[in-house]
Amino acid sequence: NVTDIGTVTSGTYNGALGASATVPASVGGNEVLLESHTFDNTIADKIIDFNSYSTTYDQYKIRMVRVQPASDDKDFRIKISADGTTYEGTHRGVLNRSYYIQVSSIGNADNDSSGVSNEGIDIDMIIAYPLRSNTRTFIRGYYSHHTAGGNTHAGVGGGRVLNSSTSHPYLKMYWESAVNFKSGEMYLYGIKNA
Repeated sequence: NVTDIGTVTSGTYNGALGASATVPASVGGNEVLLESHTFDNTIADKIIDFNSYSTTYDQYKIRMVRVQPASDDKDFRIKISADGTTYEGTHRGVLNRSYYIQVSSIGNADNDSSGVSNEGIDIDMIIAYPLRSNTRTFIRGYYSHHTAGGNTHAGVGGGRVLNSSTSHPYLKMYWESAVNFKSGEMYLYGIKNA
């Protein structure tokens, strides 16, 4: 068994890399899993503090899979903050969405009265430059929202902070009316700088 071979600059290695191994972005994928969370109806918001990851990454990716609210007919919200306390009025965004509405007749509107068992959201989004004070933090991504009434909304969107003189290292995700996250998974990845 070899315990320490120093720095190897060339050659072939046929073993498995340990968790502390650093692999350049040019080798394999460029996303590094930093955090994962399984929602279990115990929290009403999920806050990510990018300060925890220093300046290792300029961009991050968040993937949310089948995340559901604890009560019916709630909108999902994402906001960013410079101080971790104030999340209002610091950013602007745009959202373009399309939807499929399941109807039994012409004129039947979206009805979410059947409960939360089918309601949820899936998201893939990129957060760029949350730790830079000289560059505006921005978010871009896409989502699929499934309503309890059987309807599906899909959209793409993006936004940025208004103030570029300070970093915005806090991201808050939550449901309207502060209801808990009933279930689902969230994954945070750091995107390696090339």
